[in-house]
Amino acid sequence: MLIRTFKKNTPATPVLLFVAGLLLWLDGFLFFRSLTPEVNHSEPLFRLLFSLVDGNPLLNISLAFLLLLVQAFIVNYIVQANNLLAKTSWLPGFIYMVLMSSDPAMLSLNPVLAANLFLLFALARAMSAYGEGEVMREVFNVGFLIALAGLFYYPALAFFLWLIIVLAVYFLLSLRGLIAALLGFFTPFFFLFTWYYLTDQHLERIQDLSKLGTPLEITAQSYSLFSIIMMMFLALLSFIALTRLMVLYISDKPVRIRKRFRVLMLFFVFSLASTFVGNVHFDVHHSLMMIPLSVAFAVLFFEIRRKWVSELVFYLLLALVIAGKVIELV
Repeated sequence: MLIRTFKKNTPATPVLLFVAGLLLWLDGFLFFRSLTPEVNHSEPLFRLLFSLVDGNPLLNISLAFLLLLVQAFIVNYIVQANNLLAKTSWLPGFIYMVLMSSDPAMLSLNPVLAANLFLLFALARAMSAYGEGEVMREVFNVGFLIALAGLFYYPALAFFLWLIIVLAVYFLLSLRGLIAALLGFFTPFFFLFTWYYLTDQHLERIQDLSKLGTPLEITAQSYSLFSIIMMMFLALLSFIALTRLMVLYISDKPVRIRKRFRVLMLFFVFSLASTFVGNVHFDVHHSLMMIPLSVAFAVLFFEIRRKWVSELVFYLLLALVIAGKVIELV
């Protein structure tokens, strides 16, 4: 029933998306389970953002929920504007909302949630750049947005390599394209380090970079039995959705659609690969993968012919999400 409801595009569906989000975050709002992230040596823009809500858990979680709601709308816009689904639907945004509510650690303002906003804008601009006349301007914009995302969450800077590969996918990889990307990428850092130098903070901030974590921190993590079950379920569902997407779904699509899906797949590859880069915010790092997975899952649920199967799989995912919240509260 939920899949059928959010497949539709009615004036009431955005309202239902908001209500569904509130229900998914109900435990956070009721128990103020806002987590306090490590901010002493955190990324500069996140440190600034967190200072606005520090000491106020309700404001913390309210701002986090607002950011998530905006991102769910952007995910939906990206899918619709680039014709990634056969028909207009609110399903991608709804699935993104569910995935981003699947871990209690996500129910709070954190660097990855903030970075995802700018990565979504970067993804939207990267997809729309194909076939545009002012391509180099968009390349600059994407580089700029990735840098801003990185200033909220340093591992997001790895997506600059994603941008370079996207240029190759679009056959735009040239000296001019590289210069445009580099200029966009380094512009925020130029202003940031100018400010640090003028305020005599540059040496301190450089030292902060060495305190962010260690490589392969994933191997040092401990996981509960439930976490392992949840990860295995998402891994299996992701494998099925991404395989079906790349092998079957896009095979008969126009070239521009196939290229946009390749850009999305590359986004997933980089978000997955960045998991192996150590960071003190490892518990929410997997939020980066929820952007491409929300689209892939939406395609999967649309393409499954037996509608009861898609509903069953989704309700199983939702049951695991709710079970995780109950276990955390007990």
